[in-house]
Amino acid sequence: MRKPIERICVIQNPVAGWRSEQNVAKLLQILKAKQVVLTIQITEYSGHAEILAQEACSHGADVIIAIGGDGTLNEVVNGMIQCQYIESENRPALAIYPSGTANLVALELEICKDPQQFIDNLFLRRSRTIWPAKVGNKYFIAVVGIGFDAHIVSGVSSKHKKYFSKLAYLFQTFLLVLRGWNRKYRIHIDHKCHYAVSAIIINSRYYGGKYSLIPQAALTNPDIYVCLFQQSRRRDLLSYLLYLLNGKLHTHKGVSIISGNTVRIDGTGEPRMQIDGDSISGVLPIQISKGNHFLEIIV
Repeated sequence: MRKPIERICVIQNPVAGWRSEQNVAKLLQILKAKQVVLTIQITEYSGHAEILAQEACSHGADVIIAIGGDGTLNEVVNGMIQCQYIESENRPALAIYPSGTANLVALELEICKDPQQFIDNLFLRRSRTIWPAKVGNKYFIAVVGIGFDAHIVSGVSSKHKKYFSKLAYLFQTFLLVLRGWNRKYRIHIDHKCHYAVSAIIINSRYYGGKYSLIPQAALTNPDIYVCLFQQSRRRDLLSYLLYLLNGKLHTHKGVSIISGNTVRIDGTGEPRMQIDGDSISGVLPIQISKGNHFLEIIV
Protein backbone atom coordinates (compact mmCIF):
# COMPACT_ATOMS: atom_id res chain seq x y z
CA MET A 1 0.00 0.00 0.00
CA ARG A 2 1.38 3.39 -0.99
CA LYS A 3 1.97 6.03 1.66
CA PRO A 4 -0.15 9.22 1.59
CA ILE A 5 0.88 12.02 -0.75
CA GLU A 6 2.88 14.53 1.27
CA ARG A 7 5.44 15.94 -1.18
CA ILE A 8 4.52 16.99 -4.73
CA CYS A 9 6.92 18.31 -7.35
CA VAL A 10 5.40 20.13 -10.36
CA ILE A 11 7.59 20.38 -13.45
CA GLN A 12 6.05 22.91 -15.82
CA ASN A 13 7.00 23.88 -19.34
CA PRO A 14 5.82 27.51 -19.59
CA VAL A 15 6.05 27.53 -23.40
CA ALA A 16 3.59 24.67 -23.94
CA GLY A 17 0.15 25.92 -24.94
CA TRP A 18 -1.21 29.38 -24.12
CA ARG A 19 -4.71 27.92 -24.49
CA SER A 20 -4.20 26.00 -21.24
CA GLU A 21 -2.79 28.85 -19.15
CA GLN A 22 -6.04 29.51 -17.27
CA ASN A 23 -6.52 25.83 -16.39
CA VAL A 24 -2.88 25.48 -15.32
CA ALA A 25 -3.19 28.54 -13.05
CA LYS A 26 -6.32 27.07 -11.45
CA LEU A 27 -4.63 23.69 -11.03
CA LEU A 28 -1.68 25.25 -9.20
CA GLN A 29 -4.03 27.31 -7.02
CA ILE A 30 -5.88 24.15 -5.93
CA LEU A 31 -2.59 22.37 -5.23
CA LYS A 32 -1.30 25.25 -3.08
CA ALA A 33 -4.39 24.92 -0.87
CA LYS A 34 -3.63 21.25 -0.17
CA GLN A 35 -1.82 20.19 2.97
CA VAL A 36 1.28 19.05 1.09
CA VAL A 37 4.85 20.22 0.57
CA LEU A 38 4.63 21.66 -2.93
CA THR A 39 7.60 22.47 -5.17
CA ILE A 40 6.98 24.17 -8.53
CA GLN A 41 9.83 23.96 -11.01
CA ILE A 42 9.74 25.87 -14.32
CA THR A 43 11.78 24.52 -17.21
CA GLU A 44 14.21 27.00 -18.76
CA TYR A 45 15.82 25.08 -21.63
CA SER A 46 15.69 21.82 -23.56
CA GLY A 47 16.60 18.91 -21.30
CA HIS A 48 15.91 20.85 -18.09
CA ALA A 49 12.84 18.75 -17.18
CA GLU A 50 15.01 15.63 -17.14
CA ILE A 51 17.37 17.19 -14.60
CA LEU A 52 14.48 18.45 -12.48
CA ALA A 53 12.86 14.98 -12.48
CA GLN A 54 16.09 13.39 -11.27
CA GLU A 55 16.29 15.97 -8.48
CA ALA A 56 12.66 15.34 -7.49
CA CYS A 57 13.37 11.61 -7.22
CA SER A 58 16.48 12.22 -5.14
CA HIS A 59 14.70 14.68 -2.82
CA GLY A 60 11.92 12.26 -1.93
CA ALA A 61 8.91 13.55 -3.89
CA ASP A 62 5.84 11.32 -3.61
CA VAL A 63 4.41 12.54 -6.92
CA ILE A 64 5.83 14.34 -9.94
CA ILE A 65 3.29 16.26 -12.04
CA ALA A 66 4.49 17.01 -15.57
CA ILE A 67 2.70 20.06 -17.04
CA GLY A 68 3.41 20.38 -20.74
CA GLY A 69 3.28 18.34 -23.91
CA ASP A 70 4.72 14.99 -24.90
CA GLY A 71 8.23 16.47 -25.21
CA THR A 72 8.16 17.67 -21.60
CA LEU A 73 6.81 14.31 -20.47
CA ASN A 74 9.58 12.56 -22.41
CA GLU A 75 12.22 14.48 -20.46
CA VAL A 76 10.53 13.79 -17.12
CA VAL A 77 10.28 10.07 -17.87
CA ASN A 78 13.95 9.91 -18.85
CA GLY A 79 14.88 11.67 -15.63
CA MET A 80 12.83 9.22 -13.56
CA ILE A 81 14.26 6.17 -15.32
CA GLN A 82 17.76 7.50 -14.64
CA CYS A 83 16.83 7.13 -10.96
CA GLN A 84 15.99 3.44 -11.19
CA TYR A 85 18.50 2.80 -8.39
CA ILE A 86 15.85 4.16 -6.00
CA GLU A 87 13.78 1.33 -4.55
CA SER A 88 10.40 1.04 -6.27
CA GLU A 89 8.40 1.77 -3.12
CA ASN A 90 10.28 5.08 -2.74
CA ARG A 91 10.05 6.14 -6.38
CA PRO A 92 7.62 9.02 -7.10
CA ALA A 93 4.39 8.36 -8.90
CA LEU A 94 3.95 10.27 -12.16
CA ALA A 95 0.99 12.39 -13.22
CA ILE A 96 0.47 14.29 -16.48
CA TYR A 97 -1.44 17.52 -16.96
CA PRO A 98 -1.58 18.09 -20.73
CA SER A 99 -0.89 21.63 -21.96
CA GLY A 100 1.05 20.93 -25.16
CA THR A 101 0.05 20.70 -28.82
CA ALA A 102 -0.71 17.01 -29.35
CA ASN A 103 -0.63 15.40 -25.85
CA LEU A 104 -0.74 11.86 -27.29
CA VAL A 105 -0.03 10.16 -23.97
CA ALA A 106 -2.72 12.07 -22.05
CA LEU A 107 -5.14 11.43 -24.90
CA GLU A 108 -4.61 7.69 -24.87
CA LEU A 109 -4.75 7.44 -21.08
CA GLU A 110 -7.85 9.69 -21.03
CA ILE A 111 -6.35 12.16 -18.56
CA CYS A 112 -8.96 14.63 -17.29
CA LYS A 113 -8.20 18.28 -18.12
CA ASP A 114 -10.60 19.76 -15.55
CA PRO A 115 -8.25 21.06 -12.80
CA GLN A 116 -10.42 20.05 -9.82
CA GLN A 117 -11.17 16.59 -11.19
CA PHE A 118 -7.49 16.12 -12.05
CA ILE A 119 -6.51 16.85 -8.42
CA ASP A 120 -9.24 14.57 -7.08
CA ASN A 121 -7.96 11.76 -9.33
CA LEU A 122 -4.41 12.48 -8.23
CA PHE A 123 -5.17 11.76 -4.58
CA LEU A 124 -7.15 8.62 -5.46
CA ARG A 125 -3.89 7.36 -7.06
CA ARG A 126 -5.46 5.06 -9.61
CA SER A 127 -2.78 4.29 -12.17
CA ARG A 128 -1.97 2.55 -15.43
CA THR A 129 1.31 0.97 -16.48
CA ILE A 130 3.09 2.25 -19.60
CA TRP A 131 6.20 0.89 -21.33
CA PRO A 132 8.54 3.56 -22.73
CA ALA A 133 10.70 2.22 -25.57
CA LYS A 134 14.36 3.00 -26.13
CA VAL A 135 16.10 5.09 -28.80
CA GLY A 136 19.87 5.13 -28.46
CA ASN A 137 20.59 5.60 -24.75
CA LYS A 138 17.33 7.48 -24.13
CA TYR A 139 13.68 6.50 -23.81
CA PHE A 140 10.68 7.63 -25.82
CA ILE A 141 7.04 7.22 -24.94
CA ALA A 142 4.91 7.59 -28.06
CA VAL A 143 6.79 7.99 -31.33
CA VAL A 144 10.11 8.30 -33.13
CA GLY A 145 10.13 9.51 -36.73
CA ILE A 146 12.77 9.80 -39.42
CA GLY A 147 11.97 11.18 -42.84
CA PHE A 148 8.69 12.99 -43.61
CA ASP A 149 7.40 13.78 -40.16
CA ALA A 150 10.83 14.55 -38.71
CA HIS A 151 11.29 17.11 -41.47
CA ILE A 152 7.85 18.58 -40.75
CA VAL A 153 8.46 18.80 -36.99
CA SER A 154 11.86 20.46 -37.53
CA GLY A 155 10.14 23.28 -39.43
CA VAL A 156 7.83 24.15 -36.52
CA SER A 157 9.37 26.43 -33.91
CA SER A 158 8.25 26.69 -30.29
CA LYS A 159 6.66 30.04 -31.13
CA HIS A 160 4.71 28.49 -34.02
CA LYS A 161 3.52 25.63 -31.80
CA LYS A 162 2.40 28.02 -29.09
CA TYR A 163 0.36 30.33 -31.32
CA PHE A 164 -0.72 28.15 -34.25
CA SER A 165 -0.88 24.70 -32.65
CA LYS A 166 -1.57 21.93 -35.20
CA LEU A 167 -2.02 24.39 -38.06
CA ALA A 168 1.74 24.96 -38.00
CA TYR A 169 2.30 21.25 -38.70
CA LEU A 170 -0.30 21.24 -41.46
CA PHE A 171 1.44 24.20 -43.13
CA GLN A 172 4.82 22.41 -43.01
CA THR A 173 3.17 19.29 -44.46
CA PHE A 174 1.95 21.18 -47.52
CA LEU A 175 5.41 22.75 -47.92
CA LEU A 176 6.86 19.24 -47.94
CA VAL A 177 4.39 18.18 -50.64
CA LEU A 178 5.35 21.21 -52.77
CA ARG A 179 9.10 20.64 -52.40
CA GLY A 180 9.00 16.87 -52.79
CA TRP A 181 11.12 14.22 -51.10
CA ASN A 182 14.06 12.19 -52.39
CA ARG A 183 15.67 10.49 -49.39
CA LYS A 184 15.82 6.79 -48.61
CA TYR A 185 16.77 4.74 -45.54
CA ARG A 186 17.89 1.19 -44.85
CA ILE A 187 15.98 -0.18 -41.88
CA HIS A 188 16.70 -3.46 -40.11
CA ILE A 189 13.81 -4.84 -38.09
CA ASP A 190 14.91 -7.84 -36.00
CA HIS A 191 17.87 -8.19 -38.43
CA LYS A 192 15.69 -8.32 -41.56
CA CYS A 193 16.54 -5.52 -44.00
CA HIS A 194 13.93 -3.15 -45.45
CA TYR A 195 14.15 0.04 -47.51
CA ALA A 196 11.87 3.03 -47.10
CA VAL A 197 11.72 6.74 -47.90
CA SER A 198 10.43 7.47 -44.39
CA ALA A 199 9.70 5.58 -41.19
CA ILE A 200 7.73 6.09 -37.99
CA ILE A 201 8.31 3.87 -34.96
CA ILE A 202 5.17 3.78 -32.85
CA ASN A 203 4.70 2.87 -29.20
CA SER A 204 1.25 4.40 -28.71
CA ARG A 205 -2.30 4.33 -30.00
CA TYR A 206 -2.35 7.86 -31.41
CA TYR A 207 -0.17 9.90 -33.73
CA GLY A 208 -0.29 13.62 -34.56
CA GLY A 209 -3.48 14.09 -32.56
CA LYS A 210 -6.43 11.74 -32.36
CA TYR A 211 -5.34 9.77 -35.43
CA SER A 212 -4.71 6.05 -35.30
CA LEU A 213 -1.55 5.17 -37.21
CA ILE A 214 -1.25 1.54 -36.12
CA PRO A 215 -4.46 0.28 -34.45
CA GLN A 216 -2.81 -2.49 -32.41
CA ALA A 217 -0.19 -0.21 -30.82
CA ALA A 218 -0.71 0.95 -27.21
CA LEU A 219 1.28 2.61 -24.44
CA THR A 220 0.31 -0.23 -22.09
CA ASN A 221 1.73 -2.79 -24.54
CA PRO A 222 5.55 -3.11 -24.62
CA ASP A 223 5.54 -4.04 -28.32
CA ILE A 224 6.76 -1.49 -30.87
CA TYR A 225 5.64 -1.16 -34.48
CA VAL A 226 7.33 0.31 -37.53
CA CYS A 227 5.42 2.14 -40.25
CA LEU A 228 7.46 2.11 -43.49
CA PHE A 229 6.60 4.47 -46.36
CA GLN A 230 7.63 3.11 -49.76
CA GLN A 231 6.80 5.96 -52.18
CA SER A 232 7.61 9.67 -52.17
CA ARG A 233 5.91 11.20 -55.20
CA ARG A 234 3.84 14.29 -54.44
CA ARG A 235 0.60 12.42 -55.01
CA ASP A 236 1.83 9.71 -52.60
CA LEU A 237 2.54 12.31 -49.91
CA LEU A 238 -0.95 13.75 -50.31
CA SER A 239 -2.57 10.32 -50.22
CA TYR A 240 -0.66 9.41 -47.04
CA LEU A 241 -2.07 12.54 -45.40
CA LEU A 242 -5.63 11.81 -46.52
CA TYR A 243 -5.44 8.21 -45.34
CA LEU A 244 -4.04 9.35 -41.97
CA LEU A 245 -6.83 11.90 -41.46
CA ASN A 246 -9.36 9.13 -42.14
CA GLY A 247 -7.67 6.68 -39.76
CA LYS A 248 -6.79 4.28 -42.56
CA LEU A 249 -3.07 4.84 -43.13
CA HIS A 250 -2.31 1.24 -42.17
CA THR A 251 -4.37 0.12 -45.20
CA HIS A 252 -2.45 2.26 -47.73
CA LYS A 253 -0.77 0.14 -50.41
CA GLY A 254 2.40 2.22 -50.13
CA VAL A 255 2.71 1.58 -46.37
CA SER A 256 4.07 -1.49 -44.58
CA ILE A 257 3.44 -2.16 -40.87
CA ILE A 258 5.95 -4.44 -39.14
CA SER A 259 6.30 -5.30 -35.45
CA GLY A 260 9.67 -6.06 -33.91
CA ASN A 261 11.88 -6.04 -30.86
CA THR A 262 14.76 -4.03 -32.35
CA VAL A 263 15.01 -1.48 -35.15
CA ARG A 264 18.25 -0.23 -36.67
CA ILE A 265 18.29 2.62 -39.18
CA ASP A 266 21.46 2.79 -41.27
CA GLY A 267 22.90 5.27 -43.73
CA THR A 268 25.24 8.22 -43.90
CA GLY A 269 25.02 11.81 -42.74
CA GLU A 270 23.28 13.40 -39.78
CA PRO A 271 19.55 12.76 -40.09
CA ARG A 272 16.82 14.85 -38.53
CA MET A 273 14.63 12.87 -36.13
CA GLN A 274 11.60 13.69 -34.07
CA ILE A 275 11.20 12.04 -30.69
CA ASP A 276 7.85 12.51 -28.95
CA GLY A 277 7.21 15.63 -30.99
CA ASP A 278 10.59 17.31 -30.47
CA SER A 279 13.06 17.69 -33.32
CA ILE A 280 16.66 16.58 -32.79
CA SER A 281 19.74 15.96 -34.92
CA GLY A 282 20.86 12.34 -34.87
CA VAL A 283 23.76 10.33 -36.19
CA LEU A 284 23.23 7.10 -38.09
CA PRO A 285 23.01 4.28 -37.27
CA ILE A 286 20.09 4.71 -34.87
CA GLN A 287 19.15 1.80 -32.59
CA ILE A 288 15.60 1.49 -31.27
CA SER A 289 14.26 -1.28 -29.05
CA LYS A 290 11.43 -2.32 -26.77
CA GLY A 291 11.74 -0.80 -23.34
CA ASN A 292 12.70 -2.79 -20.27
CA HIS A 293 11.39 -0.31 -17.69
CA PHE A 294 7.75 0.39 -16.92
CA LEU A 295 6.22 3.44 -15.25
CA GLU A 296 2.96 3.94 -13.37
CA ILE A 297 0.94 6.94 -14.54
CA ILE A 298 -1.80 8.31 -12.27
CA VAL A 299 -5.03 8.59 -14.22
